[in-house]
Amino acid sequence: MDNSKKAEKRTYRMKRKFQVITVLLSIAFFFFSNLGIGMLPAMAITKDGSSMSSPIIPAAWHNFQSNTSNGPSELTQIDQGTEDTYNQIGFEAETSTDLKNLTSARVLKTVFNTYRDDSSKPKVFGYYTDWSQYDGRLDNLTDPSLAGRGYDMDKVNPLAYDQIVIGFLGICGDQGEKASIVQTACNQMGYGLDHATFIDLWGDIAAWRNNKFTQQEWGDGGGYDIGQGGVYEPYMYQSKIEAGRAFGALGGLYRLQNEAKALGHDLELAFSIGGWTMSGPFSGIVASPSRRTTLIESIGEVFERFPMFGRVDVDWEYPGGGGLDPGSPNDGENYVLFMGELRNYLDSHGMSDKKISIAASAVPEKMADSNIPQLFQVGLDGINVMTYDFFGGNWAPALAHQTNLKAYENGEAPENQNSIEESVDYLRGHGVDMRKVYIGYAAYSRNALDAHITDHSPLIGTFRIIPEGQEAIGTFDPLASEYNDVLYNYFDPENQAGKNGYHIYTDAEANADYLHSDTSGVFMSIDTPRSVYVKSKYADEQNLGGIFTWTIDQDAGLLANAAHEGAGYEVIESNIDMEDFYFCGENIDRETCEDITGLIPPDPGDKAPVADAGSNQTITGPATVHLNGTGSYDPNDKPITYSWTQSSGPSVSLMNPTTATPSFDAPLPSSKSDTYQFTLEVSNGDKTDTDSVEVVVNKEEAGECGDYDYVYPDGIGSYVSGETIVQGTDGNLYQCKPHPEGGWCNQSPEAYGPVEGWAWSSAWNLHKTCTD
Repeated sequence: MDNSKKAEKRTYRMKRKFQVITVLLSIAFFFFSNLGIGMLPAMAITKDGSSMSSPIIPAAWHNFQSNTSNGPSELTQIDQGTEDTYNQIGFEAETSTDLKNLTSARVLKTVFNTYRDDSSKPKVFGYYTDWSQYDGRLDNLTDPSLAGRGYDMDKVNPLAYDQIVIGFLGICGDQGEKASIVQTACNQMGYGLDHATFIDLWGDIAAWRNNKFTQQEWGDGGGYDIGQGGVYEPYMYQSKIEAGRAFGALGGLYRLQNEAKALGHDLELAFSIGGWTMSGPFSGIVASPSRRTTLIESIGEVFERFPMFGRVDVDWEYPGGGGLDPGSPNDGENYVLFMGELRNYLDSHGMSDKKISIAASAVPEKMADSNIPQLFQVGLDGINVMTYDFFGGNWAPALAHQTNLKAYENGEAPENQNSIEESVDYLRGHGVDMRKVYIGYAAYSRNALDAHITDHSPLIGTFRIIPEGQEAIGTFDPLASEYNDVLYNYFDPENQAGKNGYHIYTDAEANADYLHSDTSGVFMSIDTPRSVYVKSKYADEQNLGGIFTWTIDQDAGLLANAAHEGAGYEVIESNIDMEDFYFCGENIDRETCEDITGLIPPDPGDKAPVADAGSNQTITGPATVHLNGTGSYDPNDKPITYSWTQSSGPSVSLMNPTTATPSFDAPLPSSKSDTYQFTLEVSNGDKTDTDSVEVVVNKEEAGECGDYDYVYPDGIGSYVSGETIVQGTDGNLYQCKPHPEGGWCNQSPEAYGPVEGWAWSSAWNLHKTCTD
């Protein structure tokens, strides 16, 4: 694969250095898991209000990412951890309807294109969730309750977004379902009532994995000290990140922003307060002058601690009620007071350059409760209109779209009149500057069960409402499938079709796409590259400020690319050709598709072949190296030809370079290692595609290791506490601890195997380092 794709894979390789760090962390994990000591926050919060158990101690971890693909694909690849979970919980994409399938983000290949900055175009940005970093499968923990998205921030192209909003901060004193989590963070930070705070302090400032840090950096910087005894406050500063003494999602965003800056791109960072599950305190706070002051001052403190932030996003769901909190009839009026005081505070404290945005309901009746025009008059800089969630399979009166551009006729459901156009028209009609309005697209679906469709365009049908709390098909939440899951299991845009029994349809009246399976009866309202393209084109035509996604960590570039192209950005570096992805559903003819999309739809029979040069290799030389291009294919089953060339490295002679599997003889490296790169070009006679692969050839350096009793796990069951020495899988020597800890040495390798086991350091001491 090419360098950008390989960088993603290299990020996931196991780090085996810093054994002492691993020992300390494994001991912590052992006590946390077995003794119930609440050392670190144990729950992560989702947008929909559910909670997800998360692995919270970094340790040496395993790469489950396979180098094969889910069928030959430019977009997806096999993730063995996900596949193992499917087998464990009994998930079948074609038939399952009553479970969450827990698909990780690792099933997506990174496909961000690079587009030329253009200040005249709508901005493209998104929300990023700090809980998306977690996945117990990265620690070989197979309990499904510990499975998570496991999204690696290093996947994000630093040029892909104009703004990233991290969510969410809570407010001390929250009495909602996240009360205990919020209060724990407040206690650890020393904050009182009504103070805003990041709530996953471990994930936000301490964790290295999936946050653009290596375990070695984490160890060098004293990462194991962060959070000891619940102490986080001294580390919650940007200056600590700059000094290499703090990490987490905040550290990752800091690095991403600096990478963008080095490339000449201005990446704005913002933090969001509230959200669906933590909006409860807002109504009471904005009604009290003293409480408003406390919250406002705490927002200023976040800016002071982390100057990298240029904007605060207030996500109150919702003024006047309609969320989890009943609100008050006076919320709108008080919201204006709060906004004006926040603007005045920032201006008077040297922070006049800091911006204020709000996330708001897309429903005009709810926007009316927020007094949007007045908010702009007193200092609001932007409104992120949440133009999604118009439909839900646990509450809607009739089948509908969740994020449609246009309203459409369906007398059974007045809610179907919700649309992006309606939201924008409301704001325009109330005098709001359109350059301060941002519309959203969804990187997830809203699902319904037992759906029966009587008309595909406009969409008319019925479904069975699923009560809250009942399991139903989704990724980590019932009735919501994240885009990694959608592409992996249900939607095949490369072949302009659904898969596993699902079909893709387009509602031309609503200008929205959806999936439906006659076999399972599952309906999924989704955004597609086509629908995102259309929304972004609409944003450009209407002179809107931009378009954003919930969330960045559910996409690996496909939807972000479509958002740029719809807005008219010029592509300057292509990782994937987007042209073939702007198609309509099987129920729509080409002429209609061109009318509603503004593009000539792709010819299903006119596709380029896909080159796959195989996975990167690391071997010990001298050796014969076999390259593997058998994953290459032609979507139309045309014959393809192969042509391999060497791109870099010491010159070698390729044998059989016009076959799928050439080889070459790698000599003994003259230094520690040699790196070779080869490019594969495949052709179907009309079109071509290329991919590259890297081969690292190391020189074997034997170390003096000394005597040992067994190569682990040979002899297990006869190990003697305080005596037995084994050679671990990493080549180093380990000695069984004295009694009583040494009793663990003869137990499960999965738990106590040296280095590999999640609690290995409870049983073994590192005896001698024999490898680098």
